[in-house]
Amino acid sequence: MHGTENNNVSTPHKIDARAMTATVAGIFERLGLKGDAATRVAAALVDADLEGIPSHGVMLVPMYANRLRSGSVSLAAEAAIVSDHGACVVLDAGNMLGQLSADQAVTLAGERAPWRCATPSTSVPPDAMRAHWPRLAASASSCPTRAR
Repeated sequence: MHGTENNNVSTPHKIDARAMTATVAGIFERLGLKGDAATRVAAALVDADLEGIPSHGVMLVPMYANRLRSGSVSLAAEAAIVSDHGACVVLDAGNMLGQLSADQAVTLAGERAPWRCATPSTSVPPDAMRAHWPRLAASASSCPTRAR
C-alpha cells in the first residue's frame, strides 16, 4: 500500500442511465432473456438506482445472473394466467424475474379496469420502485399522473 491509497474506499462514478440500461439488457440477453424482456428488467433495475433504491437496482445483476444460470429463476417473459374473471386476474409467475411479472400484472390491471388507477400490490416493498410501476400503471390506464 502506498501512502494515501485506500483499496477499501470506492469512488462514485456517474454513468449515463441509457448506457447502463443497454449494458444490463445486453447481459440479460446473453443469459437467454429475450430482447424486450431483457430491456424491461434492465430499465426497472436502473430506475431503482435513479430513485435512490440501490438495493433494488443493478447491484442485483450478479445474483440474477447466477440464478438464471442455475435455473432457479426462469427465463420466462410472461406469467401464466391461472384465473381470469375480467378485472380480477391471478398470475403464476413460475419463478420468473419479478420485474416482468409485476409489469404484466400492472399492465393487465390498467387494461382490465381502466376506470381505476392501478397500483402495485402490497407485496411490493413500500419503498421499492416508487416510480417504475406507478408510471406503467398510469400508461396502461386512464390514471392522471402527477409531476414529482
